[in-house]
This record gives sequence, structure tokens and C-alpha cells, in this order.
Amino acid sequence: MVENPFRLVELSDENSTRNHLSISILCNEPIQQSEYDQFIRYCRLLCKESGELDSISEFELRYRSDQAVQWYTRPSGFPSKLVNKICRTENPRSIWKIRYFLKHLHEQLSQIYRRSLFWLPKSVTVYRGQTLSPREFQQLVQCNKKNYFNNNISLNNKCL
Repeated sequence: MVENPFRLVELSDENSTRNHLSISILCNEPIQQSEYDQFIRYCRLLCKESGELDSISEFELRYRSDQAVQWYTRPSGFPSKLVNKICRTENPRSIWKIRYFLKHLHEQLSQIYRRSLFWLPKSVTVYRGQTLSPREFQQLVQCNKKNYFNNNISLNNKCL
């Protein structure tokens, strides 16, 4: 069985409108330095018993905002597992606490997307090794043009 990681919801749906506004605020508000500290503290609090503290320390020492995708796709699982878990809760307070990383991830993925508009190979690796055929990619683009909102694409590691 093949699982479809796309959940397309019409924007007229109350929840999807709320999500769209939340994401817009999340991505457009400037980041404060205190949010980095809050992100690190929150990660340490949530991961203190999972053995991820070394990964968090490494993140604290080495992370740069232009490396968000590289960090998210690391085999160690940090920060992707934590980010996915928090985003699935749809808890605004928890999501706001990881906004420091989410905003960088969003910015970098947007840059990658803009660069990809100039080429369209036989298949496109879109995220965490997922591949889309040009037809599937165009369907996704068309849905987004029709005011559909994709709430779950970056949170799922399953293949199409």
C-alpha cells in the first residue's frame, strides 16, 4: 500500500484557514535572539531522556540558518523527530517555541523551490528523499494555485 503524504484541504475550512494564518505569522515575524535560546532550552527539556542531548549540544555549537535542511535531514533524528512531533500536535505554543528553526527551514525550502522553477528533470526529489514525477509535481502546484493548502507535506517521511 502506498501512503499519500499530501493532505490537501480547501481554505474555506475553518481549521485550514487558522493554520494558514498561523504559518503566515510564524514565517513573517522577525526572529529575536531570545528565540534561539528558547528553542535550545525547549529541545533540552523535551529530549532530556531520549539521548539527544549530545545532538542538541552539537546543534548549539554548529548550526547556521542556511543549514536548516541539512540539519533536518540528518540521520541522527535531531531536530526532525522533535519538529515533526511538535508540528503534529498543532499546539500553537509548542510550535512557537520551535519557530526559530521552523522559520529557517521554511526560508531555505522556499529558496530551493524558487531555484527549482528554472528546471524540471524527469523526477524531482522534494524532501527527505521523496520523489515526485513531473505529473505529480504539477498536480501539487495546480492545487496550490487553486487556494488549497498543504498542511502535512514536510512532516511525513513516507514515500509516495
